[in-house]
Amino acid sequence: MKATGNISRFSRPATALPVMMHPVTGLIILALLLCIAPFLLADYQLTLAATGAAYSVAVLGVAAGFATVGMLALTQPAMMLIGAYVSLYAVETLGFSFFPSALLAIVAGALIALPLGWITCRLDKFSFAVLGFAFTYLVSMLMSSNLLVGITGGELGKPFPPADLFGIELHGNASYAALAVCVFIAYLLAPTIFRSTMGRFLIVMRQDDVLAKSVGVDTNLHRILLTAIVSAYGAFSGVLIGLASGFVAPPHFDVSLSISLLAMALVGGTRYLLGSAAGTLVLLVFPAMLNLPLVDRNLTVGVVLLVCLIFMPEGLLSFGKFVRIPRATPSSEERTT
Repeated sequence: MKATGNISRFSRPATALPVMMHPVTGLIILALLLCIAPFLLADYQLTLAATGAAYSVAVLGVAAGFATVGMLALTQPAMMLIGAYVSLYAVETLGFSFFPSALLAIVAGALIALPLGWITCRLDKFSFAVLGFAFTYLVSMLMSSNLLVGITGGELGKPFPPADLFGIELHGNASYAALAVCVFIAYLLAPTIFRSTMGRFLIVMRQDDVLAKSVGVDTNLHRILLTAIVSAYGAFSGVLIGLASGFVAPPHFDVSLSISLLAMALVGGTRYLLGSAAGTLVLLVFPAMLNLPLVDRNLTVGVVLLVCLIFMPEGLLSFGKFVRIPRATPSSEERTT
């Protein structure tokens, strides 16, 4: 009986649950950081921090896709651009207020991603990554061209309308508060989604796709839904970036941003809820606050990513694993007693 118990214990398939499924501490830390930022930072620094928080929402989507089924969501900049311009068009042309326009942008990003999700079921992840590059390049070039200059402003971009609440424009700290609430909601929903049955199926799919199919999981449907969720995060991030910076320009959302977003996710740690925020701080916000030239920022991204992949492959937030507090071992007399 004892041997049988050991066999069943070791033959049970292991399932590595992402730490983002246990999010309480991370959400508390995020809320504290968002609350104290206006009191600690100057106006320019607060704008950079708010923009970084907006970018971290897109990084969170990339991390979620990578942590579950190993998806390389290189289409994220295109979804960010689509979300930003859908929201801008809804406010300027349709007369929507900010929050309904943001919701419309999220829905638009998710719907546009459905055909891409269908394609993921027929390509391996590396072929899909190449497709992601092509899709991002196409969307960025299209929105930078003269064909849509009346809507997008071409290469120069367009100013983004300020947030409003019940017809009242939000400025300064009030605008930051609206953005902080949106960012917190985005982080709050991520673990909720992946603690669901769908999230657990996705984790099993990454470890053994054949096993998932054998127990009746519709792997194609779950990949399509995951692609839609990741893209919805990208679209929402584009809206928040426009709100934080007050401007949207297509050249800022090119294929190089695809690599940067993936680097931020990997540097922070894809299995940690705040890994996206940590990676964005290190690779985007801190270099901007230090006024580093663009070449030096790109060099920083490469160096930090290389160091993390070699020494901390699970990201910066996995550093605690390498810090061991020695425990006193009981003496032989204590063990015998």
